[in-house]
Amino acid sequence: MKRVKQWALMGLVGAFSACNGMATGGSQMVDSVVAVQEPTNFSFLAQAGIDTTSLLILPDDPLVNGEEIFSKSVDLTAEQQNALLGGALHPDINVDEHEGSFLLLAVKPLPGGFTLVLYRDSFADRGMNYIAVYGPNGAMTDYLCVGDWFAWGIADEAHPGTMHYKVGAMRFTGADSFEVTESKIYIAYKEVEYELEPIGEPIWQVDECYQYSVDDVGHILYVDTKADVKKKGDRMPTAMDADFENIQRQPMSDITRIDRLNDLAVRSDVLADLKNKDNSRAENMIMTQLMDFYEKLPLELLSWMAVHDGRSNHLLPFFEAMFTQDLVKKSGLDKKIGMMPDAKARAKMERLTARWEPKQ
Repeated sequence: MKRVKQWALMGLVGAFSACNGMATGGSQMVDSVVAVQEPTNFSFLAQAGIDTTSLLILPDDPLVNGEEIFSKSVDLTAEQQNALLGGALHPDINVDEHEGSFLLLAVKPLPGGFTLVLYRDSFADRGMNYIAVYGPNGAMTDYLCVGDWFAWGIADEAHPGTMHYKVGAMRFTGADSFEVTESKIYIAYKEVEYELEPIGEPIWQVDECYQYSVDDVGHILYVDTKADVKKKGDRMPTAMDADFENIQRQPMSDITRIDRLNDLAVRSDVLADLKNKDNSRAENMIMTQLMDFYEKLPLELLSWMAVHDGRSNHLLPFFEAMFTQDLVKKSGLDKKIGMMPDAKARAKMERLTARWEPKQ
């Protein structure tokens, strides 16, 4: 299996300049870290059978997802995943059937007895990082997808010898506030003993910084996003790409993500991309995010669909396609509709979806 040589060191020099002096709105971030006064309490992790004495405590300085963080990671068993996450990340998949490994990477005590935990869901040579917050009683109060902190891919045949990759890091800016930075790079490479070795300067590089805080009930609050274009070049991410990804970086407790996706679906650049029926990036991103909503927050999504059943619902054609294209089983939808607490909304969704069957 090919690997990227010295990936953890590249692209991170000055990466956090994206987080400094470029605010475009949102709340004021804290410049210095305030010490947490509450005693560290990881008893809920100990109850799950985890040795809390050997856990990596997240530092305030940037933490890179490299060898230093994996040295103290804990490979969670299926029982531990259930105890800590309760199927929140993959509710329709039995954790015993999960391919790959699920790692607890590090922890951080927060004010008010809350605890932040950093996870990585690894599969093959890829993965996804998550941040979860737990209350004083050990119950999860919110979680957030923060992307794959190491992802790479060779460009298509039309652009031989080039590759995309990204690395990620996080740092704390206050006792209850933090930033996640992703450095995205497009660069030439050569193969050296089954490793992909980057050559020269990046063709383009963009550093994106996502800022968050945690409130007094344990919800993660999105604050702002800043971007620092280190170098411009061909095939850079577009504003459309960045805005779709921004929605993916919102905390699970923020249901307004559905409204933002709905608004984005009719923006002029998105509509132009949707006309490319054979290879629409916008269609793929809308469908991907809708399926993620449906998997993790089915009742909230169905309730939203019931309320927005007219011309204001720009997501409905994509939602219907999930079932008519047999991407998601209609039988599962019927069961979820039956669980909707509001009888009027339930009846409306039953009528709306009655003929949504896979096309022959």
